[in-house]
Amino acid sequence: MDAGLINEASFGHEYFEGPGFASVIFSGESRDPEAAADEIKKAIASVRAEGFDRDTFERAKRAVYGRNIAALNNVGCIANSLVALEFAGRELFSYIDAVAQAGVDDVLGRLEVQLKPQYSSLSVVRPKQPAP
Repeated sequence: MDAGLINEASFGHEYFEGPGFASVIFSGESRDPEAAADEIKKAIASVRAEGFDRDTFERAKRAVYGRNIAALNNVGCIANSLVALEFAGRELFSYIDAVAQAGVDDVLGRLEVQLKPQYSSLSVVRPKQPAP
């Protein structure tokens, strides 16, 4: 983001899974999507090689936990979560407990099996060019 490759207001991420698959998506606007994708891959490689600051991890974990707890205040969010987790064979409160109990080593272990560059792809939507 420091290089101005990503429009910070549009940058986002998502994780979803189903029977036999899981996907992590990074999305956003960029004038140079290929360079932005390369920077994301470099950042992931850096965390794989060097790990990350435990204070930063704990702060991020508390934020994720807090968002999940806050979502319990919204009936629609609860319903969507219950349905999605039921289809995944999971239970809502065990998911929240898993977030609370996750450690740095758990996350680094997941990096060994997810976010591998050889399994990544880049999809770019460009404005339609007017016909000549």
